Amino acid sequence: MAELHEVLAVDLDLKNVADKVIEEAITTFTKRQEHFRSSVRTLEMFDDNRKDEEEGAIEVKDMVTTVDDKIDYVMEAFVTHLDALAQKERTNQDARANIEVGGQVIVKDVPATLLLALEGRLAKLRTMYMEIPTLDPGFKWEPDEQSGKGIFRTATPEFRHKTEKTLQTKEIFKPTDKQPGQYEKWNEDRPVGTYKTERKSSMLTPARKSRLLGRLDTLLNEVRKARMRANKAQIVDVHVGKALVDFING
Repeated sequence: MAELHEVLAVDLDLKNVADKVIEEAITTFTKRQEHFRSSVRTLEMFDDNRKDEEEGAIEVKDMVTTVDDKIDYVMEAFVTHLDALAQKERTNQDARANIEVGGQVIVKDVPATLLLALEGRLAKLRTMYMEIPTLDPGFKWEPDEQSGKGIFRTATPEFRHKTEKTLQTKEIFKPTDKQPGQYEKWNEDRPVGTYKTERKSSMLTPARKSRLLGRLDTLLNEVRKARMRANKAQIVDVHVGKALVDFING
């Protein structure tokens, strides 16, 4: 069994790591949303003699990561810190209470000081959840199970013409034996092919984001209530982080 000073020695480092990965995730969700998208743009030429242009026009953008993978990465550090925090706080005093949601015990015998700290940690986590990007409402999305968990694709591809300018002429005056003819010239855009864009995204649906935030808020309120009920301390090997994270992402 670890002693209290061992937990205290690593507590601040674990908190700093958890804060760093949460802040990095917030930055990614707000400023690097392209990491969660992929697309393939192809060209189909109408003129068979120009088919060789199609291969050179292919544009592929790979997805760097998924929102779920980013959440899982944050949770590893978050869970590690919460468990260390739990051991420290449980050893410091005896005041305890259960965290319950709708009559279901999520975590048993949580120290009052830990409950206070959990309020701050869950509030920090909520800041990240608020910044989770959601699917662009301008497109109809459907699950793309073949590409992986939590990935969507647009229900229909987007088509756009590839055009080229061609010179057009119009005779204004016919030529005679006394003067040459006069012609009007102009450039006109003419379709020569079709761009096809297929989009994918690992962003969350607005409904799922709302549900996750609702569960997190419910848990945060119950933690506050548990702290007020708490009342009772020694080094105890407790693990609360995974249970809390499993509830949030359930």
